Amino acid sequence: MQTDTIDGDTINRFADEDSIEKDPLTDEPILTTVCHMRGIVDNFSDPISSILAKLYEVLLIRININIDIKLLMNVRKELYNKRNKVFDDDFFMVFEREENLNEASKDEDIYERVERMLFDIQNETPDNLIIYDDLAKMTNMDVKILANCCRDLAEIEVEYLFSEIGYPERMEKFANIIATYTDKMKEHLLTYGITKQNFDYKLACRYLKCVY
Repeated sequence: MQTDTIDGDTINRFADEDSIEKDPLTDEPILTTVCHMRGIVDNFSDPISSILAKLYEVLLIRININIDIKLLMNVRKELYNKRNKVFDDDFFMVFEREENLNEASKDEDIYERVERMLFDIQNETPDNLIIYDDLAKMTNMDVKILANCCRDLAEIEVEYLFSEIGYPERMEKFANIIATYTDKMKEHLLTYGITKQNFDYKLACRYLKCVY
C-alpha cells in the first residue's frame, strides 16, 4: 500500500482492498474491490462507480499530488475570505490554513489552479479528453459519459468551493451523480457484454495511477 503523510494524517493513494461477496440472486461469489481514496469522493465497492470516482480524483491530483479533502476545505476558506474580505477565524487558524496551502504548493497559487482545473473539466479541454479517450479504449467505457460525469462533479465542486453548498450536501450530490452515471455506463457496457463482474477494473486502476 502506497501512503503519504500530510500534517500528521496518513492518506491512501488509491489503495485497493479485495473481498468476496455473494450475489443475492444466484448465491455465486463475486470479487468486490473497495478503492480507498482521499475523501474527495466516497469509496464505492461497485467497480464502475469506483472508476468514475477515481477518475475525478485523478483529475484533481494532476493539480497537486497532495490534494485531498482537507486541502479542498482550506481552499474553500481562502476563496471565501478572498471574495468577502472577511476573516472571521482567529489569527492562528488563518495562519495554519495558509501554511497548509503554501506547503501544498510553494511556487503557485493553489486555489487559482483548483479553479482553473474545475473549469477545464467543465469545458472538456483536450488534456482531459485524452484521459477519457485512453480509459475508454482500454475498458469500452463511453467517453461522453465519462466527460459528463466529471463535468457534473466539477460543477458541484465549484458550488462547494464558493460556499453555495455545505459539505454534507456536496457529498450527497456527488453520490447521486456517481449513481446516475454508473447506471448509464452499465447500460452502455452491456452492449459489449461487459458487466461489473467482468469489467477490467484493475487495468483501469493501473492506467489512472499512471496519469498523475
